[in-house]
Amino acid sequence: MILGVKLINWFFALAPIGIILISAEFLHHHQKLQGEFSRKFIHILSGLAIAIWPVLLPYGAVLALSALAALAIIVLRFLPFAAINSVPRRTMGDLLYALSVLLLAWLANQPWIFSLVVLIIALPDGLASIIGQKWAKRQFLVFGWSELRKSPLGTVIYILVCASLFIVWIRPFFKDKSIFQTRPSIAQMHNWLIADLNDKIKERSKDILRLNMSELRSENFLILTTPIYWEEGGVNRKFIKRREAEKYKFIYSVWKVQVVALSKNYISFFDCIYDWLNDKVIDVKTDEYFYDDIVSVKSDVRRVEKKFIDQAEDDKSTRTISEHILKITNMASESHYVVIKIPEMRYSPELEVNVEKAVQALRVTLRKRRYLEEQDPIIVEVERPEEAEEHEAENKEESKEEDKKL
Repeated sequence: MILGVKLINWFFALAPIGIILISAEFLHHHQKLQGEFSRKFIHILSGLAIAIWPVLLPYGAVLALSALAALAIIVLRFLPFAAINSVPRRTMGDLLYALSVLLLAWLANQPWIFSLVVLIIALPDGLASIIGQKWAKRQFLVFGWSELRKSPLGTVIYILVCASLFIVWIRPFFKDKSIFQTRPSIAQMHNWLIADLNDKIKERSKDILRLNMSELRSENFLILTTPIYWEEGGVNRKFIKRREAEKYKFIYSVWKVQVVALSKNYISFFDCIYDWLNDKVIDVKTDEYFYDDIVSVKSDVRRVEKKFIDQAEDDKSTRTISEHILKITNMASESHYVVIKIPEMRYSPELEVNVEKAVQALRVTLRKRRYLEEQDPIIVEVERPEEAEEHEAENKEESKEEDKKL
């Protein structure tokens, strides 16, 4: 590799230019290409080769090669290279061509812009010159300069080829205009996130926890997500983002994901950080308690101080967030904390699990396990805030009864 680029990429970027120059010189010496036609042969084909550089090379290498190409053109002007230097007039076209490509590489901020403009420099000018000289019957001088002799036919060809290139390049935008103009709704993005959580995180938790899926159904899993908007180990801070998708609601790029698997004899925990933008699972942790060892399941709220990622570097202040948690304690006084929601982060309630219902579901499971009753699937529904308020009083009374039985 050279400068981090594979040699095969360098070969396909440079070899066509060498082949074009050697072929043009060979055809010129065998009287197949003469004068302006040999120059335009190089002009068109080299432009096609240069236009694919961004596909093969990083943009820094494209800029470096453009500078080398300009230097090579200056050197060739002092060498007996007849395919370029044999026209019977003074011209700076070859040098201006190379300098234009260099300037374009310097100014273009997107590879596709570089490729499109190089094609416009190469094809319309080259084809207009060849067709105009071969078939045009009338010519005119631009600004009265004899060196700028053009033909109406060549000018029309130039305009038509430019328009064709632009239409072909820009056609995908107009064909799928709605894709470019319409942002996905927050509901769509949440659906995508939920699908990723089920297809990737949940499936990975099954493998790592080595669960016997013959004894489990989808209802035996809880997937709990809370957003991260502060520095987190293992996540590049530039990927920690959020966007206001609806009034006072945000969609986040990094999430803390906790999968709780409720099997016949034990409860398993899979915790990780999910970098949604890059589809990376980071900082995986697991834990497992037998039901017979669990002594309590409690809901609680803990206050945590965090410095948000959008705060200025010199801003030392922190913000207080409230983590609504489940605290599961075993006989050894070890506790596992499951974060249910963080209201201050203002994300969609569609991604929240009602705390009281989650506690209730776990307590019912423990009670049935203790008294050897048949265990039903654990179902914890995601409720809207207004639904949660309606059930809150009822759930608190049921929780007190379950505590007495435990």
